[in-house]
Amino acid sequence: MRTIKFRGKRCDNGEWVYGHYLESTKTWHGCHPHKAWILTDAMTNGGFFALLGRHAVINESVGQFTGLYDKNGEEVYEGDILRYPAEDKFDEENFVSFEVFWHDNDCAYNHVGWQMNRHHFHGNICGTRDISTFLPKYTKKMVVIGNIHDNPELLKGGEK
Repeated sequence: MRTIKFRGKRCDNGEWVYGHYLESTKTWHGCHPHKAWILTDAMTNGGFFALLGRHAVINESVGQFTGLYDKNGEEVYEGDILRYPAEDKFDEENFVSFEVFWHDNDCAYNHVGWQMNRHHFHGNICGTRDISTFLPKYTKKMVVIGNIHDNPELLKGGEK
């Protein structure tokens, strides 16, 4: 069975939280209504359901776990930015990064599911070492270098 979980940036302090996603338009305990919530801990006891960790998160920051891991064993989430590790000094500043996103099909490519074909070129690049599709055999060779929310500078100059 695959793991289904989400992450989001908390509204109150900007920290990432991981857990179950809950969408709601209701006000909870007099708090401002938020559309997105991440439940970090819950329990059931004889039909009673208690939310032990409930965090309002920035709606746009919510991303789902893809089920894949990078070279270092780090979970890959929607919104992450991956790249192949640098092999030399030149590669450290001149590389292609790949943005992870969900694709709902667009008739032209007939792709549905996780993608990373938004390429961002960094430094002095006139070609690419590898343009990869989002498959375990590629992501296991790559590393997560940031995400679109915490590292928008990694998107500069890239195709969007």
